Amino acid sequence: MGLEYTPRPELMPVAGRRRRVKISGFRVAAHHPFHACRAHLAQSSGGTKIKRGVHRSAFRGPPTLSESPNPMRFLNRGIRGILLLATVPCLAIGQARPARKPAPPAIVHGFAADRLQLIDAFLQQYVDSNRIPGAVVMVMRDGAVVYEKAVGWADVESRRRMTPDAMFRIASQSKALTTVAAMMLFEEGKLALDNPVSRFIPQYAITTVATRGEGGRVISPAARQITVKDLMTHMAGISYGTDSLVASLYADNGLGPAAGHGWYFADKDEPICETMERLATLPFVKQPGEAWVYGYGSDVLGCVVERASGMSLDDFIRDAMQEHDGREA
Repeated sequence: MGLEYTPRPELMPVAGRRRRVKISGFRVAAHHPFHACRAHLAQSSGGTKIKRGVHRSAFRGPPTLSESPNPMRFLNRGIRGILLLATVPCLAIGQARPARKPAPPAIVHGFAADRLQLIDAFLQQYVDSNRIPGAVVMVMRDGAVVYEKAVGWADVESRRRMTPDAMFRIASQSKALTTVAAMMLFEEGKLALDNPVSRFIPQYAITTVATRGEGGRVISPAARQITVKDLMTHMAGISYGTDSLVASLYADNGLGPAAGHGWYFADKDEPICETMERLATLPFVKQPGEAWVYGYGSDVLGCVVERASGMSLDDFIRDAMQEHDGREA
């Protein structure tokens, strides 16, 4: 147990004579954790008694004969104190205290503030890798701005920094609205991201892809069907028909540059789904999911929204905006 007894020097046997040695007390070895307990008890008890008359003075060391006229009585008292201390929590005071739990992250309008700050490094990485010259990002919730950041350059040549109030020329915003419309239908259970487009436009059950071969253009069947998710992420392999491999085929069908300003159909009388059904007969430039290709994918998605909702795309978006904002679109 780490205890040792020390007989009084005057009670040690003398050479040549037999003498009974009386044990006058116990003391705690210097390496034993009871010393830590003793210090702890000295601070916490203030010299008061601790259960059944055991006093911290029992651990001061062996008493003198004058202090303990009855050594065995003191011995019994000391042993009781040692056994008692063996059961109290002070034996653990040498152990490290458990670390405090970290404070929960700050929440800003339902967003974890520390997670929002990760956007900083993400944006800066795009600028540093020259993928974009600059950007402004704002996140709002319930009418309150929860994140706003400007990174990079508004004008690279003049080294003019990007600012939150910078002016941008934005195009193709109908693509964003069409994707939001599709996600609303997803929430309503009217379509799934992995649904094949052919579920809504049967002509897309079998599509083709154009590649370059030794003899020129090679048209092969697509490896798999195009999905709704492919359309949303521009991974359907559908271009605007400007590639030399397919440009003549698209022009013959009134698509690509032959479609008019910006290759869009808002100024056409032909319903969008009829145009997209015709597009399905033409070869695309990449396999579904193979590469990011900017093109008519969002127009195909607009037809999917019409077929899934039973409404024209413009009516669906107008009704959705009125329901959300409570005002006329």
